[in-house]
Amino acid sequence: MEINVQKYLDAVTNTDYVISEHTVQPVAVEQEGVAAALAPLLADAQTNLGAGRIMRSVVTIASAEPTTVALEAGVVNLPMADAKKITNFLGNDEIVPVRLYLVVANKFLNASGLRIDEVATADEFLAHPDQYGQAIVDSVTEKLAHIATEAAKPQEEVKPKTAAQATTRRTTRTAKKSHHKEGVNQARHREEDHEEGDNQNHDPQA
Repeated sequence: MEINVQKYLDAVTNTDYVISEHTVQPVAVEQEGVAAALAPLLADAQTNLGAGRIMRSVVTIASAEPTTVALEAGVVNLPMADAKKITNFLGNDEIVPVRLYLVVANKFLNASGLRIDEVATADEFLAHPDQYGQAIVDSVTEKLAHIATEAAKPQEEVKPKTAAQATTRRTTRTAKKSHHKEGVNQARHREEDHEEGDNQNHDPQA
C-alpha cells in the first residue's frame, strides 16, 4: 500500500480518513487484559488498511489520568496531529509506503507525555497481523506498567514564594541603595576636606 505524500497531507488536513474511538475502564483492562482492550484497534487496522483506507483508531483507558492508545496510518514517524511537519522529511510529490504507528499518550509516560513507534508497513502488518498484534500488545503492556509506576510516585509540588522571601529581596535592594548613598557622602566629605586644606595652604600675601 503506497500513497502520494500530498494526498496523505490533504486527507489528514481535511479529516478525510476513517476515525474510530473506543473507551475502556481500567478495571476491565485489569480483569480482561491488555489484549482484549486493544482488540478493537487491531480489528480496525486490519479492516481499513486492507481496504486501502487511511485510518486512526484510538482506545482511551478512562483512569483518573487517562491513557490514549492509538494506531495510525502514516508515512513518517510523526503522529497525525503533527502531519504539517511531514514536508520537513518528505517531498510533496513522493510516493511512499503507508506505515502503521503506535501512539501512546499519558503525562506519566515521559517528559513529552507521548511516544510514537513504527509497527510495520501496512503491507507487512496485513501479511502478519497476529505477529504484529502481539508486538503491539506487549509494547502497550510495558508502557502501562511504566505509567503506573510513575503515577504512584510522590509528585513534587511547586510551593509559592512566601512573603518573608519577597521581603528579604526588597531589603537587600534597599541595603545596596543605602550603601551607595553612604559612599557618595564619604566622597563629598573627602572633597570638602581637600578644599579646606587648599585654603589653609594658600598664602594671601603671595
